[in-house]
Amino acid sequence: MPSNFDEEIQMAIDKAVTEILSKSQNSSKYPEYMDIGTAAEYLGVSRNTMTQKVLKNSNIPMTLIGDRITRFKKSDLDKYMSDKAI
Repeated sequence: MPSNFDEEIQMAIDKAVTEILSKSQNSSKYPEYMDIGTAAEYLGVSRNTMTQKVLKNSNIPMTLIGDRITRFKKSDLDKYMSDKAI
């Protein structure tokens, strides 16, 4: 075993923990159910792109509250992004 093997393992663990915490903190920034503007921000697109391209060309489930209030579930948005991965 190399003499710095323990150090390399510790650095790899530190990096993995940092990445997990970073993703966790970013993910918790967004609520479980989002309005269209927040959903667009979560996906990294403009509100216009969300309404004109994403929603017209996808079947992302949405919850309609009353006549005009729409909410998107975070896990459905994550699934949409996963499905689009190349």
